[in-house]
Amino acid sequence: APRAQAVVHTEGLLPDAPGYERSRQAKGDWFASLALAIAAENSADPRYRQKLNEYFEAWVTVYRPSLNPIDETDFVYLALAYERGRRFLEAALQQRTEALFRGMAEGYLKAEDPSPTGRNNWQSHRVKIASLLAFSLDDAGLIQRSRVAFRHQVARNIEADGTLYDFRERDALRYVTYGLEPLLTAALVARGHGEDWYWFQSKGGASLNNALVWLADYAQGRKQHEEFAGTTVAFDRRRKAAGLPGYEGPWPPENASRTYQLAS
Repeated sequence: APRAQAVVHTEGLLPDAPGYERSRQAKGDWFASLALAIAAENSADPRYRQKLNEYFEAWVTVYRPSLNPIDETDFVYLALAYERGRRFLEAALQQRTEALFRGMAEGYLKAEDPSPTGRNNWQSHRVKIASLLAFSLDDAGLIQRSRVAFRHQVARNIEADGTLYDFRERDALRYVTYGLEPLLTAALVARGHGEDWYWFQSKGGASLNNALVWLADYAQGRKQHEEFAGTTVAFDRRRKAAGLPGYEGPWPPENASRTYQLAS
């Protein structure tokens, strides 16, 4: 059964915080919806279409976007599910879904340069969410605004030498991959719609490709990095103190596998 909630919230919380696990499980519906849409495309079994309608009905009825891009970054699976499975949804449900998506995209595109997260990975996730919602709606105006936001973020988040603002802020390659993956996802979906965002280069020389070239020295083991040793973020130190894996010690190169998978 769907696990729809009005709000999902895991950002800034340790796994033992009240509500964390419930929200984490609820987010699983978003990915499940994409799986159902793909199944409905490839099978005549009506149960896939019925369950897809059930999931969308549950979420569209109760969900209220928080515009927290870390909490909602995986909402894009629902956007992808809609693009693949729109024709299987009831007409009224299609209209309600598009109203939710359009309002959410508008909210993220209006959140330009919010302090203090207008330059770091939060803004990269805002751009990803807005872009995928825009493409799922096939809304030319929202796509254009997403394209502008994407280019603005590449220029602000990535230096000409390929380093990310997040690397300076967190002193962690974990946040290099976490900052690159949403931008790569947006570029990948844009490519599926005939647009080339990956090779955009700012006037200052910033580009996704430059960032991946910079990261390659670590991903291929030529360089090593001690994670979070000089982070400026208190939550990183809380996670280290709680014993969560990945918040101290050398960065594992396999952490970049998804990053380069998206890029390739």
